[in-house]
Amino acid sequence: MTSQIPEINEEQKEEKKERAHRLAEWRKKHPVDPVKAAKLRRLMTIATIIGILACVALGLYGWRLGIFTSTEKMQEFISRSGVWGAFFFFLLQIVQCIIPIIPGNVTSLFGIYFFGPLPGFLLNYLGIYVGEVIVFLLARFFGPTFVHAAVKPETFEKYSKWLDANDEKIKKFFIWTMALPGMPDDVICMVMGLTNMSFKTFALHLAWTKVPALFIYTFFLDYAFKQGGEVLRWIKSGFI
Repeated sequence: MTSQIPEINEEQKEEKKERAHRLAEWRKKHPVDPVKAAKLRRLMTIATIIGILACVALGLYGWRLGIFTSTEKMQEFISRSGVWGAFFFFLLQIVQCIIPIIPGNVTSLFGIYFFGPLPGFLLNYLGIYVGEVIVFLLARFFGPTFVHAAVKPETFEKYSKWLDANDEKIKKFFIWTMALPGMPDDVICMVMGLTNMSFKTFALHLAWTKVPALFIYTFFLDYAFKQGGEVLRWIKSGFI
């Protein structure tokens, strides 16, 4: 029994070396294409500007309808939009993972504000999950060129160097960064697409690590909205 332990350890070491070698070879075969990255970055910038303008226009439209100032009008608007409203928001969450139209925390806030804590949580979770899976697959398919176009060059270099030096810590790194709030989830999911992490491992750990932080964030915002509503009612009763 004891004589087999060194052999197992040696096999594990060789397997790690082989895996790291395969990853290094994969990156050599998929180098960054600066021209394609620049074109893709311009397209993403244009899409971001269009998305921001569309969000501003929709925000002004919503303000004119009174859905940001009246609970009754907001509920009426949601009931009229029905399933299509929820579906549109679900698509928005997916898109914002790929193209940074507005920060993810802001869209998550919209989900809770318009749909309530539990439906908002589910829509946020499903939209973000699908969006980050797509981001992973885009990075896996198009390679470093896509990631280089989607994030700042210095960010890309920072993560690339870390991954090259810490292949064996990728899984732990991914789990912790997904579970903790305030991390650049979309960037990390892109970077994971450049590693030797299998799609199955990525999808499985993403599914459960997103729940704790998003759950806390959702119900914290719900509490904040309720407290804010009380403050607004107090101001109206005292000064208006």
